Amino acid sequence: MLNHITLSEEVLIDQLRHAKTEKEINKIIESSIYQLEQTVSEPEYVVSFTQKMRQKLSSINPFHIEDPTEWNNIQTSKVLFYRIACRFTTMV
Repeated sequence: MLNHITLSEEVLIDQLRHAKTEKEINKIIESSIYQLEQTVSEPEYVVSFTQKMRQKLSSINPFHIEDPTEWNNIQTSKVLFYRIACRFTTMV
């Protein structure tokens, strides 16, 4: 698993942080996973990606987030990435 975050991952995190609804968060994540599946065929890579995204979202300091909705978006995103990892883990 790579330790650095790519520009596209940074953009993804920014989109998730500023989403308006949980439905929008889900759509953003599912879309990114779908795009990832189109480029790689190994479920292990998707699991690795979701773990990396959860790690990056977990590293965000809550004291630097003033908007409660944004903090909620971060927490929701972590849960959704976890669920996707579980789904793909069964394929490994």
